[in-house]
Amino acid sequence: MSLDPLSALARMAARRHGVRSGSVWGDSVATNGLGQAIFGEFLGEALRTGAFTPAPEALAVGDGLERIPDALATVGRGVSARKVVVTLNGTQ
Repeated sequence: MSLDPLSALARMAARRHGVRSGSVWGDSVATNGLGQAIFGEFLGEALRTGAFTPAPEALAVGDGLERIPDALATVGRGVSARKVVVTLNGTQ
């Protein structure tokens, strides 16, 4: 349960309108089958066919671990609504 009072207020207001919410631990998808369903079965083909378009748009900074400082500098300068990406092993 979040200790953030604004989150608690938002949950209470939502409950009054019949909206229920919950949470999922980030690593639970690895053990409950959801991760395999998304990443193993759905996502690869959906990206290839265009059925799924990733968002926000990626900003490729370069290839290789040596480009990570450049990526961090890019984030430090400020990035809005973009994913800063460093590719590895020559794949983009």
